[in-house]
Amino acid sequence: MRNIVKGGIVYNFDINTIGKISVEREYNNALHLDKDGVALMTELNAFAHSLDFKSKNNVFIKSNSYIFLIKENVPNVSSYFADNLKKHLCGNLEFQNLLIDIYSDDTFNLNFESINTMSYVKLTETLKKLTDFIIFEDYSGIEERHTINNDNKIATQDFIRNVKLLYGENYNKAVKKGGVGSDDESLPEFDEYYSPIVSFNSYDTIKDNYSQHIAGDFFDNLAIIIGYANMFRYSGLFSDRTNAYKSLNSLYHLLKYYPIYDEASVKNEYISHIYKETHFTLIELVKKIYNVCMGKNLNKSVVKSRSVKLSEYASNIDVTPAKKSTRSSNK
Repeated sequence: MRNIVKGGIVYNFDINTIGKISVEREYNNALHLDKDGVALMTELNAFAHSLDFKSKNNVFIKSNSYIFLIKENVPNVSSYFADNLKKHLCGNLEFQNLLIDIYSDDTFNLNFESINTMSYVKLTETLKKLTDFIIFEDYSGIEERHTINNDNKIATQDFIRNVKLLYGENYNKAVKKGGVGSDDESLPEFDEYYSPIVSFNSYDTIKDNYSQHIAGDFFDNLAIIIGYANMFRYSGLFSDRTNAYKSLNSLYHLLKYYPIYDEASVKNEYISHIYKETHFTLIELVKKIYNVCMGKNLNKSVVKSRSVKLSEYASNIDVTPAKKSTRSSNK
């Protein structure tokens, strides 16, 4: 008799939402915020590391009010992300085909000087298509599914509060099944000499501040890239010595290095570099995920083999019209 593995609560994280929150975190981190802003930044720092399974601040060793995992129930913390892929996604044929399609797609033209700027849009749409597949299991033993997004466009502090309440509610359920509640981060203490200057800046305000330097659509695309980098840089798929990890980490901080005061040609070159680096990491990522799932490398021979199978399948389909019956022809 086959053993059925009972799943836990699974979460989808929308990279549009993660990206916008990451932009707010990066931008406001450089400001001298008031007390409310500093308190919110503490929450954003915790939320940013809720998908961190490998850094020195990873969820398995660091207190964090946004840990959605039941840490003690995770079979192997060193391979959580890869094991999660194997359990939930590797057997999904649609997911496997998406990996092959991304790897074999040679239609991207990421040269900023080209008129084909739709390649930039296509790239971020591809990131979204890939990450929409990714789910994270909390190992609670409770079968539910939640999507972490901000479709209601509520203020970040309200969205963050709702996420914390959701995690807390799920942990309360898990406790009844022998799980453990999440740890909590303490808020910062202020000394008497603290002199606040500015309030917390929302994503829309930051986008407006950059509007003279980055067109709105491009800014939103860059935010998606930042969210994508946040999802995978500390996943554990890449060691910190690999170029893929270094590129993902740089992409997460891309606004910090944006040449805001340079000439347009320098800015264009920087954006072109960002998209090329993103495409590089995407190809490395799908190769790594394919290897985790299939136990073999994703290469041109895999693509060719798949094409042959598809052509054989198509040739076996009878596309000739069905003959009418004698009765219907006599009508």
